[in-house]
Amino acid sequence: MVIAASLFALAVIIGTIVAIGSSSPATPAGCIRIEIPSTMGASASNICGAKAISSFCHGAAANSPPLNATALPKCRNAGY
Repeated sequence: MVIAASLFALAVIIGTIVAIGSSSPATPAGCIRIEIPSTMGASASNICGAKAISSFCHGAAANSPPLNATALPKCRNAGY
């Protein structure tokens, strides 16, 4: 009984640590990470390279709802 309770407690602790941890990888250097809303939630995309970032940040998608609320601050932080 004590062993079962200990194993259960250990499983709860491990589950909590896994749930709290970040599942998304770090954004690579020279990239910005954009979250794109969709009907099933959202997806994330890394836009890498100065030319790609500049093209995205100055393009219509980044400057129109719903992306402008999250994309433009990231573009500004990246210097675009």
